[in-house]
Amino acid sequence: MNRNVFAAKTIVYADKEVVIDKGISDVLIRYLNKGQAADIPRLGIKVLADEPITTMLATAMTRGMVLGKVEKSARHIKGSTEV
Repeated sequence: MNRNVFAAKTIVYADKEVVIDKGISDVLIRYLNKGQAADIPRLGIKVLADEPITTMLATAMTRGMVLGKVEKSARHIKGSTEV
């Protein structure tokens, strides 16, 4: 029985122009395969500043836990795109 009763999602926006290279794509696909991401852009796509990169998803037993999980994954994606 799944005891995760809270769910959250957040959309990760680009702070600056970014091209989805293999490194970023691999990170996004790992999250997708774990059910923690959706709306993954294709390899080579240019994402302009203030455009969405991806949607991060999370579930947890408490509101605080789910928000922490989705924020952590979103920060990871932001860090991956700030190279």
